[in-house]
Amino acid sequence: MKKRILTALFALIWLFSLTAFASDEDNRLGMLSNLNIMVGYGDGDFGLDRAVTRAEFTKMAVAASKYRNSVATRLSVSPFSDVMYDSWYAPYVYIGAVNGVLKGYKDGSFKPDGLITYEEALTVALRLLGYEDSEFEYAWPYGQVGTAEKIGLCDNMNSGVGEIQTRNQVSHLFYNLLKTTPKNGSGDYVKAIGYEILDDIILVSSNNETQTVDKGYVYTSEGLYKTADGFDYTLVGLRGDAVLKDGKITAFLPDVQSEKTYSVFSSAGGNYILLENGEVSNYKLDKDGVLYYGMQKTTVGAFQNQFEPGDILRVYFDKDMKDDYVIYDSGELDGPFTVKGSGWMNDNGIPKDAAVIRGGNKVAASAVKKNDIIYYSPTINVVWSYCDSVIGVYESAFPNQNMPESITVSGKTYSIEGSSAYNALSSNGTLSYGDTVTLLLGKNGGVADAVSVYGEDEETVGFMVEAGVKTFTNASGREYSSNYISVVGTDGVLREYETEKDYSKDRFENSVLKLSFSGGKAAASVLKSSDSVSGTYSYSSQKLGKYILNSDSEIIDVAGKTDKDGVLWKKVFPQRLDGISFSERDIFYAEASEDNVIKKLILNNVTGDVYGYGLVTKASANNFITSGDYTYFEGASKYETTTMGITFSVHAGQPVQIRQSVQGGMQSVSMLKQLNEYEGLTAVSETYAVTGNEKYKLSDNVHVYLNSESYEYQSITLSQLLANANDYIITAFYDKTEKSGGRIRVLLAKPKTK
Repeated sequence: MKKRILTALFALIWLFSLTAFASDEDNRLGMLSNLNIMVGYGDGDFGLDRAVTRAEFTKMAVAASKYRNSVATRLSVSPFSDVMYDSWYAPYVYIGAVNGVLKGYKDGSFKPDGLITYEEALTVALRLLGYEDSEFEYAWPYGQVGTAEKIGLCDNMNSGVGEIQTRNQVSHLFYNLLKTTPKNGSGDYVKAIGYEILDDIILVSSNNETQTVDKGYVYTSEGLYKTADGFDYTLVGLRGDAVLKDGKITAFLPDVQSEKTYSVFSSAGGNYILLENGEVSNYKLDKDGVLYYGMQKTTVGAFQNQFEPGDILRVYFDKDMKDDYVIYDSGELDGPFTVKGSGWMNDNGIPKDAAVIRGGNKVAASAVKKNDIIYYSPTINVVWSYCDSVIGVYESAFPNQNMPESITVSGKTYSIEGSSAYNALSSNGTLSYGDTVTLLLGKNGGVADAVSVYGEDEETVGFMVEAGVKTFTNASGREYSSNYISVVGTDGVLREYETEKDYSKDRFENSVLKLSFSGGKAAASVLKSSDSVSGTYSYSSQKLGKYILNSDSEIIDVAGKTDKDGVLWKKVFPQRLDGISFSERDIFYAEASEDNVIKKLILNNVTGDVYGYGLVTKASANNFITSGDYTYFEGASKYETTTMGITFSVHAGQPVQIRQSVQGGMQSVSMLKQLNEYEGLTAVSETYAVTGNEKYKLSDNVHVYLNSESYEYQSITLSQLLANANDYIITAFYDKTEKSGGRIRVLLAKPKTK
């Protein structure tokens, strides 16, 4: 007898909360109701404490039999002397009697109003399973009771011979019956009445989620199935067991599980930030975890490059609150809309209680500014506000200005995103070739809208990335040379502008610049901090010395240009800086408001997060001609490189910090630097490594490598390591101390000797 079957069949009339656990009673009654064996009364109450008459039990037994569809609507004869042919129960008594499911008394009566006893109920169930009365001829009623108890029919009935049965006890009997194997049969009895079981499947998607699934069908982890009329598609996403009738899913009951809904705030190069209830979440999906998208099954790691802002991730957990699977929905956003003023929510039909995300942080609606580009997700009631912009000369449109798909501004091409940008930049719009324009960029970096440049007094602040002379294309398609400059702003966005002069001079390199604009071209000047900042930052109090650093502060961390490579930068959130001790040399630039709230902060390579991290697997240096051959992991990817004019003091098996460079348009490695080691590691969790009484934080993007007995290295996930942590000797490697901004970047695992 199968132990588990039907313990999680769900009925269409039962809709359970994803974060609540379905009770055994709900499962049992929901399934019996759906199969029409036992249904509730008009008020939905099942009356479980009520005693069951023989007539009522007969109807239930026939509904649980293979004769369930043979019941006539009316009779002209009476099967028993005390069963009137026009009574409601007569058709059921007749079918049951004709097919040997039940019998009357020796005097020819049936006693329909009499109450069913324990032994009578068990005997009927045994007959349905194929047992003959002759098998128990001289053992009534204990032979029937003993057999019923042995095969599991009596589980949870808590009754005995001679006891009157309640609807609760009878519900257990019929539920047990459906799970029991018939005599001389196979499988579960439920199959004998024309149903099949799909055990432990996931309802992945329907036509409501993806048009690739036809209406009236549901795609499951076991394939595509037609659904019965009235199917409740709100159950899509759940894991459980399904009942099939004639190839259609007619009933389904979820397993014990819970669900959390996340939305993608930002995503680039496989890295992403999730939101939960409008707040930035530290939750990271298991890259090896199962992910479903439409009718596709894959892994999180294989699919995460396709994450886009606004997409929905429903993460389902098992009863132990461990990740089970993810269902991905490419969320549809309303927008882009251009903010025109303080009434932007009402202007665009957005509810006042919507969560607002701007600059990676949850903010008040008042923090959204004029000319921000916004998107709204009705599904999760969240607004994304983007304030990225580009100022420059409108040079050309492709394929033409009558129908622009992309435009070129100051030598750089941008795609058109949204009708507002199309209307402004087309030949019927207000902007023409040669105009100095401000492009308002949307979530994917395309132009969501365009307006005339704010004014000749417009200024911006950023860290210089590069400058020089390059080729641009004018409105007539002719190429021309012009000076240009690129800066990264405190919002983490790289912007490029034409300039009147060449700024590729030493005094501008590795400097914070103030850019002002005139005639569509930028003029740069070196900018010093308006505020001197130092001290240890506390995320809980938001204090950094005498200043406040909060979710409204724009922060980037920058590693300046060297002889071998360019500037590296990364947008930083305040919680990443918790506990770091800052001196003035750690800060390129700080700008605070009158009430000492830091508005813009440019760090001098504090976090180390701008670099890559990995493991060298092969190192061969020729110091005579200063060259080397190196093979190394960066993250999970493996690379080979040959250097000329530079070698690195690393060896095979060495965890390293990595810096890439671009030379002649080709990317190569310019730094492989050894990491430091924490000795005597005693434990590892998802966020910390422990040595003795000390806990050290893991990087959010810690890399894990397995060193096999044959000294071959492979990249594994942190969850894979933690699942078998006791089998390994684990060593942690860090770039610098936590107080200085460092983290554990690499965990190296070696199997213990058996």
